[in-house]
Amino acid sequence: MWFLGAVSSLLGFFLTLGFLTPVAGSLGMIGELMIWMTIIPDCSSSLSHSNYSLFLMAVLILEVLLVGPGAYSIDARIFGRREIVIPRTHPYEP
Repeated sequence: MWFLGAVSSLLGFFLTLGFLTPVAGSLGMIGELMIWMTIIPDCSSSLSHSNYSLFLMAVLILEVLLVGPGAYSIDARIFGRREIVIPRTHPYEP
């Protein structure tokens, strides 16, 4: 139980700082699915076994995975900032 709490705190810290966001988010999603499927024993609080709260937590972790860490994160400093440029017109129009 202490190990699970320590790992969850570490993953939350990594997600907050934006450090290794894809790895931390993926591990968080795996942990969330394991709690939802009750593979991890002794995680039986009323909040953790509420299907609605588990669904919301899974959606939030998935959102962080899909959106990414952000411009001011550690990942942006390490790997460089990425900017998506959407052109106003189609590039193949005359």
